[in-house]
Amino acid sequence: MNTTQDKQAKRTWKVRSKLDSTQSKMLADFYESQIYPSRDEMASLANEAGLPYKIVKTWFHNRRQREREREVSNIIDET
Repeated sequence: MNTTQDKQAKRTWKVRSKLDSTQSKMLADFYESQIYPSRDEMASLANEAGLPYKIVKTWFHNRRQREREREVSNIIDET
């Protein structure tokens, strides 16, 4: 029988990636010109930044989401 402690013991957490300032600036600069890069562009960007493709893909996804949330927040504040 599984207890809560057993379930927690089996849970694994992913290590959070921390980008350095150069990597962050590189991604942000690219985002300014194109918020939906192609797979090839993301792969190239990942290679240049020395990051795994998945990290770059997630960064763009999260950045677009933050932009949407800011826009909604601004609309709500204006009303």
